[in-house]
Amino acid sequence: MSFICIVLSLLVYPCYGINNIRELVPKEAPQNLSIIEIHGKYLQVEWDPVPPESVRGTFRGYLVRIWNHASSQVYAVPPQVNRASIEFFPYSRNFVTVSVRNNKFIGPPSDAINFDAPQGAPNYPTLFEAHQIGNSSLLLQWNMPTQPNGILLGYKIYCTEVNSTYVNDATAFSFIVLDPLKFQTKISDLTPGATYKIGVAAINCVGESLTNYLDIQIYPHYPSQPSVPDFKYNINYVEIDTEEICIEPVDHFEKEDNEFYLTNMNNERSAKSSKRENPCYVTTRITWIPDIGKNPGSHFYVKYKMKGAPDYFVTDHEFRNDFMLLKHFDACQSYDIIVVSVDDEFETESKKVETPVMSFPPKINSI
Repeated sequence: MSFICIVLSLLVYPCYGINNIRELVPKEAPQNLSIIEIHGKYLQVEWDPVPPESVRGTFRGYLVRIWNHASSQVYAVPPQVNRASIEFFPYSRNFVTVSVRNNKFIGPPSDAINFDAPQGAPNYPTLFEAHQIGNSSLLLQWNMPTQPNGILLGYKIYCTEVNSTYVNDATAFSFIVLDPLKFQTKISDLTPGATYKIGVAAINCVGESLTNYLDIQIYPHYPSQPSVPDFKYNINYVEIDTEEICIEPVDHFEKEDNEFYLTNMNNERSAKSSKRENPCYVTTRITWIPDIGKNPGSHFYVKYKMKGAPDYFVTDHEFRNDFMLLKHFDACQSYDIIVVSVDDEFETESKKVETPVMSFPPKINSI
């Protein structure tokens, strides 16, 4: 009998010996989880420590989980600590819980707390390309950032001449594309043979992302027949008004970079506030989309007419931008629109596009 007891004790000892604590699911959830502070992009929370006996195993600490509608993140906290600083998901409702863990198991989560996270700076467009058009211009194209983290306003473009030994700050300039759904722009008046560092950053109501940069050399260009272009049109186009969109003041615009834009925006506001007899007359934006796979041409112009009219109205050539604004466009009529790519004496027309007839409620003038 004593032999049997000795054998049983040898078998049982590895599982229940003093150096090997039995692990069970922790019994209690941490209580009184609360938010202490929200600073920058971080959230600080704290909770009441659990009784040691409720861990039912080797106390390894806490797991803090934060999530929103799209993502989740878990943070490990040491056992002697009952607060944590965690990064929240901007511009969404966030949920937070905390649980105890031992060597094998995670205990029940605390009651969840939730809050509406403020906006944060966006991440940058990950796809960014530059294509030479003509002898001294670039067409830049990019994608929307995967994490706007707020109300996306548009994009900021940077350009400066560089070589292997220096950056020519005297040539540096930047400008803003104030449209979150416009993913291209044109840079003109570059020097043939020079190399430029080109960057794009996303902008929202809080600030500016990091910048995605490319180094591009401008090569000699010899004119030839442009490929057939495409274009987009935006009827009743109105520039974004950041003061209406952003709850808090927008402080990332630099005056020297945007003085021209702000002046234009104020003029647009004045025009919008003036009485307009016919609500059908709107501004329409035409965006040139050249064929970058072949010869895109160097610039463009637009031909348009009301449906059934005998002749096209022909605009001036647009040399600097990739878009053109057609003022007093009668959106209550159908138009035929053609965009023409130009490369020196060579021209190529796009396919003709017929715009739809739109309707607007009658404008009531205030007394």
